[in-house]
Amino acid sequence: MIDHARSGFGVDIILQSLPEYSIKFIQMGWGEIHDSVKRGVVDAETDVYEGEGEFYYSNDYIGYVNYAISRKIDNIDINNVADLVGHHVIAWKGAYRDLGPDYHRLFSPGAPGSKDYIEMQDSKEQVQGFWKKG
Repeated sequence: MIDHARSGFGVDIILQSLPEYSIKFIQMGWGEIHDSVKRGVVDAETDVYEGEGEFYYSNDYIGYVNYAISRKIDNIDINNVADLVGHHVIAWKGAYRDLGPDYHRLFSPGAPGSKDYIEMQDSKEQVQGFWKKG
């Protein structure tokens, strides 16, 4: 979703799939979504893959491929997750739980890569942090 959840691929899929409903989208950070449904702030969520218990979870309809991106000027050779340790790493909130066992082992709180690791809710802040000299 982009443009404060007014457009994007996910918005188009949902609107075309549920034309009989009046839908208002609210964009929020990953860490806020589950609790917002529980508290009744929103009626439904999308693009969240975890969960058991009180909510109904649909089949996946969008897939993601994650990449590690570095600035060319930093001349960093990244071939696997372990190559990120010792470099400044910025990811989304909860990424250490989402990106597999190697990433979890290296970047969870207290792990070897956690010293230079930051998780941020806001994608705009992630991009600004990426471009800061570090």
